[in-house]
Amino acid sequence: MFSLARGLAGLIVAAAFAAGPAAAGLVALPVTNPGFEAPDIDNPNGATVVAPTGWLSTVGAVGAFQPVTPAVYDAIPGGDQVAYIQEFGDLYQVLAPLVAGGAYALSVKVGDRKDTAIGPVLLAFFAEDPAMPGSLAAAAFLINAIAPPTVDGDFVTATLDYLAPAALGALAGRNLIVALGHGGQAGQQANFDDVALSLFTADPPGNGRIAEPGALALFGLGLAGLWRIRRRGPERRRPLHTVAG
Repeated sequence: MFSLARGLAGLIVAAAFAAGPAAAGLVALPVTNPGFEAPDIDNPNGATVVAPTGWLSTVGAVGAFQPVTPAVYDAIPGGDQVAYIQEFGDLYQVLAPLVAGGAYALSVKVGDRKDTAIGPVLLAFFAEDPAMPGSLAAAAFLINAIAPPTVDGDFVTATLDYLAPAALGALAGRNLIVALGHGGQAGQQANFDDVALSLFTADPPGNGRIAEPGALALFGLGLAGLWRIRRRGPERRRPLHTVAG
């Protein structure tokens, strides 16, 4: 599913390094369906009940959603659609191979609906296990960050930075995985839009919002299990997409 995105990203990174040190700098890595505009939803307030095109999920009710404005949001950051994670769940995507010494910067718009509450949101990087392609449960955890406080009826920008080791060792040849998690309770929903990932091959960016142990405690043991082995299918709960009257 991700072979095209991986191939494009690999060519971009390879070209940057083939050009030599003078070409070192910022490289934009392609993300499949970054604005969650696919599959196209033809009716406002409509939603899918499967992960958006190019994305995967291990647990939770997830999908693409076309919010009604201004009832749900005053405006959508990009396009007409967003992704949603209802209550407790995740969305993730397998990207290009890790680059030794590369500094990665992830940016995601996180939305807090007017008509429902939102729970804590977590961003994370993993390294894919070559023996289990596409599996989040088998992937090696790299780093995570808690998204900043949200604004009711609006989107905030959440970021995560990661500096890959100069010598990748066991991580060599592994693909980077971007994961979005929501630790919400009953009736809570998180929306996402405009996912962007950059690779700095020189002058690494500053530290991101790296979650301290105390902050991660906000998620409890339940959210910790979100990115551990969960060998069961997605929950069948329907998302809350009815606009409050």
